[in-house]
Order: sequence, then C-alpha cells, then structure tokens
Amino acid sequence: VPLWDEVQGHIWQMGIAMLDIAEDLQDECNRLRPLAQLAVQFQEADEESSSDEFLRSQLDHINEQCQEMINQVKTETASLLEQGKKVIVLGGDNSTALGYLRALVARGESFGILHLDAHKNLQDSPQGFDYSPAASMRKALDMDGIEKIVQVGVRSFQEGEYQLYSEEKDRLIGFTDRTLQQNKFEGGT
Repeated sequence: VPLWDEVQGHIWQMGIAMLDIAEDLQDECNRLRPLAQLAVQFQEADEESSSDEFLRSQLDHINEQCQEMINQVKTETASLLEQGKKVIVLGGDNSTALGYLRALVARGESFGILHLDAHKNLQDSPQGFDYSPAASMRKALDMDGIEKIVQVGVRSFQEGEYQLYSEEKDRLIGFTDRTLQQNKFEGGT
C-alpha cells in the first residue's frame, strides 16, 4: 500500500479502523444457514403442500433477520458518517451493502452505483429470499436517492432482469461481458 496519495497526502497518518464483527449477527448467520438450506431443499424437492406453511415461516424468519442485519449496518454506517469517517463495506454478500446505501439515502444524498459483477442481481425475491445477493441491485433500484446503476462485466442474467433494463432505461446502464468482448473484437477499447 502506498503511504502517500496526491489528494490525501500521508494516508498512513489518517488511521484506518475496522469494526469488530458483531457476534450476534455472526451467531444468527450460523443459526440461519441450515434453515435456508432446508428451505431450498423443500423447494427443489417440490414437497407436499403441507410443507408450504413451514417453508413460508422459515423464509419469513430469514428475511426478517436479514432486514435486521441491514438495519444494523445502516445504523453503524450512519454513525460513522456523522463522525466524518469514510466508510467501506467489505465482506458478506452483495446485500450487506444495502445498509450502507440506505444510510446514504437517509442523509438526503443522491448518487449512482458502479456495479462490477458477473450477475445483474436484479431478481425480485429469488426462491422467496428477499435479501438474496441475486436481489441486491433490485433493492438498490427501489431506493429514491439512487439515480443510476451502471453494471459492468455481467455475463449471466435472467430474462426478467434483461426486461427490467427496458423499464428502467434511464436508471440502468449495462456493459455485459459479451458486449465488451464484441467491442474489443471489433477494435474498440
């Protein structure tokens, strides 16, 4: 890591900190993972309708706990931003950053997202998981302060995600891997 930056100067003197991993979130994650796997197994096995109530209750609980995690990230991010700190969210899945985005929107900020990923992540509650990584950019798109999402490198997506580009053409811009490779083949940069 360079110790000097033309904008920030001696960045090593600014201090970098990392919050401790919230043990309650880690414990809840460990507890919910088998429930999520069970919910997926029920769906894949197409179990009798008697399992529908059980499945729905598991999905509801998992979605509530994911919402709680996102709220906790939002609260911690908002606190750090109020202190003038620069915040970076690392780790977790794509949905973890939703708390950060919500904190920015709550401050009245308006911004765009540069989304580098192999997937569009614009699905609406895949397999009943409202906060699946595959739904993270769809959730971001629903936030008022997010003006534009530019996606780069996408190579895999579903038909509904593709159609959403037509519906949200002013807010969604995509550079798929195929388009980038074709452009390069044709001599573009």
